[in-house]
Amino acid sequence: MNYMQAYRYIFDSPKWMTNLLAAIIAPFVPVVGEMVLYGYAFDLVASLNRRKDSRAPDFDTNRLSDYLMGGLWPWVARFVASLPLSFVIGILNLCFVFGIVFAAQGEHTVVVLIMIALFVLVVIALGFLVNVVLTPITLRAGLTQDFGQAFSIAFAKDFIQRVWLETVLASLFLIASGFVLSFIGIMLCFVGVLPAGGLMMLAQFHLWHQLYELYLERGGTAIPLKTESFADREEDVPLVDEAPPSEGIQPPDVP
Repeated sequence: MNYMQAYRYIFDSPKWMTNLLAAIIAPFVPVVGEMVLYGYAFDLVASLNRRKDSRAPDFDTNRLSDYLMGGLWPWVARFVASLPLSFVIGILNLCFVFGIVFAAQGEHTVVVLIMIALFVLVVIALGFLVNVVLTPITLRAGLTQDFGQAFSIAFAKDFIQRVWLETVLASLFLIASGFVLSFIGIMLCFVGVLPAGGLMMLAQFHLWHQLYELYLERGGTAIPLKTESFADREEDVPLVDEAPPSEGIQPPDVP
């Protein structure tokens, strides 16, 4: 994993400002904006997966409908998968809150502090667990463009077994780098807070690509790309290898 490349690649493109503006503006459009960004994310992941060591594709405002459709299933799959996990987290949170309230009523200061510490640790741990589970679901939904295939238990289990640690480390890296970027943004009279969020979003997309590539390097099963995916529409990336036409040999004329 090359964590710094997740930010460095953004500025490799001469159109980096356009890409960053898209990542800043899109979240302000509820649901649809997130779908558009997810569509661009999997345009990026699919393109980098098919064209090794190439520059990531730029955000193209002429393809907003493509991005919207491309981000539909990963957004829906991520939302559906997060519902039971969010329910479990909510129940645990309520248990901890009630425990803290009862302990506070008894004026047990030490118990309250311990409960708060445990509450924070459990919430953080569950947050990482949710991200680890949602990553393979999101990747599979985005690359296959199929809601049903997103919930392949065999793939999710295999993905988690092979790259769970790197998925957690990638999350930690985003949190740490986001804190630094947000602090810098605040120091710039809050002007840089929004660009910091856009940079983190674009970095997340590249980390998805890196995690998927690492999973494949460790013997994982490739996700079947949907026919006529974004990456396949590029002129220099043929969908299938076509045999060159033979030269100098003409079929006989049929009388």
